[in-house]
Amino acid sequence: MKARLLLAVAATLIQTLTGSGRGQERAGPFSSQPTFVMRSYVYPSSVAGQAHVEIRLAMVYDILQFVKETPNRYRASYEITAAIVDTRGNQVAGKIFRNDIVAEGFEETNSRQRVRGELIGLEVPAGDYKLSLDIMDVDTQKHLRREDDIKAADFVAGELQVSSLAIVSYTRPVAVRDSLQFNLNSTMRPRRELQGVYFELANAAGDSVTIHYTIRNFRDEEIAAWSEKLSGNSRAHLTELERFSRTPGQYNLQVEVSDRAATRTRKEFFTVMGSSSAGDADMPPAVSGLYEPLRYIAKSNEYKRIATAPESQRDSLIAEFWKQRDPTPDTPTNELFAEYNRRLDLAIANFSIGRVGRTGWQTDRGRIYIQYGPPTDVQQQTPSNRTGVRYETWYYKDIDRSFIFRERIGTGDYELVGQQ
Repeated sequence: MKARLLLAVAATLIQTLTGSGRGQERAGPFSSQPTFVMRSYVYPSSVAGQAHVEIRLAMVYDILQFVKETPNRYRASYEITAAIVDTRGNQVAGKIFRNDIVAEGFEETNSRQRVRGELIGLEVPAGDYKLSLDIMDVDTQKHLRREDDIKAADFVAGELQVSSLAIVSYTRPVAVRDSLQFNLNSTMRPRRELQGVYFELANAAGDSVTIHYTIRNFRDEEIAAWSEKLSGNSRAHLTELERFSRTPGQYNLQVEVSDRAATRTRKEFFTVMGSSSAGDADMPPAVSGLYEPLRYIAKSNEYKRIATAPESQRDSLIAEFWKQRDPTPDTPTNELFAEYNRRLDLAIANFSIGRVGRTGWQTDRGRIYIQYGPPTDVQQQTPSNRTGVRYETWYYKDIDRSFIFRERIGTGDYELVGQQ
């Protein structure tokens, strides 16, 4: 009974919230689109004259085809090809390898909670490059491709240099890369582990370096600033950001490092999710820091009332908004609220564009996902021309509607360019 109720709730989410006459039946995860997260980081290398590029990725089990080996044992195989090319198109580094995932039980093969991580390390000289990553499912021969721009600094000689910034989780505050859990989505949630930013320094001049941190919110308002001084011999550094993980919203972190000869600045966007927007349906919907996605599902007058309300009143208005839409008010869980949060959480996890500061719900794909849920089918197309512009078409069978997205080259983001 409970399962049928949840399916019915997911099928009527948009109809209930916006008055649309047609809803969705698919309440499961975004299973038609292979989903994984990839980030590249550049650090000083132990190889003379080189910079160290780390390609980190995480993929859910659900994106791969598992083959049954025994009644309770399944195996999936995939091949990863990573290539770094210079501005002339010459490959300067690359790696190809194959790996397997073994699942104990059929349910695990379709899991979106089980995640496989990979770490690929490559050495390159200082310069500007293009990274291409290809994941091929060995059984189905289907490919999933991503690209990224890489700027490798000269960490060996010359002036002060600062590596990429990485949002990380950790249990002990030790600035060692291998002991940290990299947050590839740059999304922080209240959790037991500590959370912070990790980076490395090289070529510092003098006995000390000064680091100045500035955090601004999505309105570009400064909400925090502080400084610290390190020994000039310092290399790896970890700074705690846990105190900011309790206030939902989108933030811009700027790290400015100075020695006696130079100043280097690095920026990283990160998003803080409240407990309720992380999918806990029993938590009160006090997520005023992330009220903006409601614009996709609320009526215009409802959203305007919430958006223009004083911050002290906004949480109560959001709570009332969801209370009026609770399909089972006699139960402790608001199923519509839970489904909305699930979609919001997935949009942030899969469609965020960290290097340009766009959280997943702000993208066109994120908006459509929040409004309509997972598509029945996704088709990807790369035209055979020099531009290599990629397209995605999302098809929703139950409303007989398709949405066409085109990649914004160099960003990893897709814009909505048509619908049928």
